[in-house]
Amino acid sequence: MRATPRVLALAAAVLCAVTIASAQTTRAPTPQPQPAAPGQSATVNRNAPVPPTYAQLQQQNQALNAQINTARDQIMTMRNQSATLQQQNADLRRQIAEMTSHGGSLVRAYCALPGVSRNTAGGHTACGRYLCEPVSGLCRDRCTTTDDCARGYVCNETTCVNPF
Repeated sequence: MRATPRVLALAAAVLCAVTIASAQTTRAPTPQPQPAAPGQSATVNRNAPVPPTYAQLQQQNQALNAQINTARDQIMTMRNQSATLQQQNADLRRQIAEMTSHGGSLVRAYCALPGVSRNTAGGHTACGRYLCEPVSGLCRDRCTTTDDCARGYVCNETTCVNPF
């Protein structure tokens, strides 16, 4: 399965968060107090960083694991959404193919001009002495009025004829 940009971005964010969190828990070694010179008292540096306790490290570890699990859940949700969208895309491509291929089951006719019927597969037919029927998109094959006939023809019973 291909990784989407959103999945990759989320994975990168999780990796950065884990790296930052682990860097924050890593401490530089605390300097060891130097023995006092003879005749001087030892000084204690009250500003020296205190290493974290085991309980604090365990709590940080639990928080990081929770973030990782949340990220995994989000990735799984996105993968499912991606699979659904890919299936919908494939279905729509099949539908377009059926609408545009010769002999496809979803080819639709329409009137490109008053005397020309076209279909979504690219075929066309000149309607001759009849006009294209706008509801079906097909050329008429009979008339009820002269309005069903091409210019220069008149309706004679059910047939468009040249009046001359």
